[in-house]
Amino acid sequence: MFIIANWKMNPESADKALDLFANEVKWLDWLPQNKKHKIIICPPFIWLYPVWQQCQAYLSGNVFLGAQNLSEQEIGPYTGEVSATMLKDVGCKYVIIGHSERRKLGEDDFAINRKIKIALKADLIPILCIGETKYQRKNNQTKNVIKRQLKIDLRNTQFNKTKEIVIAYEPIWAIGKIGQETIGSDEVFKIKEFIKNIVSVILVQKNIKVSVLYGGSVDSKNVNNFIGTKLMDGVLVGTSSLDHKEFIAINKAASS
Repeated sequence: MFIIANWKMNPESADKALDLFANEVKWLDWLPQNKKHKIIICPPFIWLYPVWQQCQAYLSGNVFLGAQNLSEQEIGPYTGEVSATMLKDVGCKYVIIGHSERRKLGEDDFAINRKIKIALKADLIPILCIGETKYQRKNNQTKNVIKRQLKIDLRNTQFNKTKEIVIAYEPIWAIGKIGQETIGSDEVFKIKEFIKNIVSVILVQKNIKVSVLYGGSVDSKNVNNFIGTKLMDGVLVGTSSLDHKEFIAINKAASS
């Protein structure tokens, strides 16, 4: 089970980033007995190195470092970009790709496909985000949107060292609406099965581990609506991951 913290463009200083990381993971004494519970912390690029440097004692077993994005280029004259190998060098094991907030800024599925290939080549595990808008949902286009995104995003991908991918279903209409509109458990189950069926057709290679998560205003009160027997394999947490007490509560609720 995955609990992923996407800090987005927070916090505003290295000291606060280190404090947030330490507060989110220092309580996890029970995790060595629960190796299936994986916590992935995804700070902004600029805090990856100080977090990795100061908190390596925590970054083993159950706790991993992830990035929020990466360049679709390996190396070269690309001002402002961060490469997969750079992320790998500062301790990242995972990278979020195709988050709806990145798509909103203009990233299309073809760019996302290139990023996934770059991540896999560098032995990073992609956390691929997919999901529909409110308009698409109202017009019964959810499955068509998911299928189209997956077909392009995963086209011609080669899994060499990395035999794993994480897919986060994040309905855009639910993001940033804590305590408001979310989907029910029945729909969660159906979406997970649909995604896994589509991915099994696209990824014809054997022995690829596919985990499907939910992301969209997850908190400690609703997390159990999304994970559990026959539900999602974990959650991608945004706003709630900036409050260490709430993030701890999410982890405890998810493990109960």
